[in-house]
Amino acid sequence: MTIGAGAFLPSAAIPYFGLIPLGLGLWAAWQAWRVDDDDDDDEAKVAGKKVGVWTVAGVTLANGGDNIGVYTLSSSAWNLSQ
Repeated sequence: MTIGAGAFLPSAAIPYFGLIPLGLGLWAAWQAWRVDDDDDDDEAKVAGKKVGVWTVAGVTLANGGDNIGVYTLSSSAWNLSQ
């Protein structure tokens, strides 16, 4: 039993789902380019907020957690004796 898009879409349409992130990225780039905002003061955005090393490390680990599984499996397949 298929769960997800394959349950109600033909299999020929599923590869085109990769165009969705591309379209969203192009749309966001267009929005950023169109906005005439000269606010380059990034320090004012974090003023009064407590951003520490553990916060940054936690967000980095959360964003890259899926990659850890891939890297662990791929590096365990390496044979260093060859």
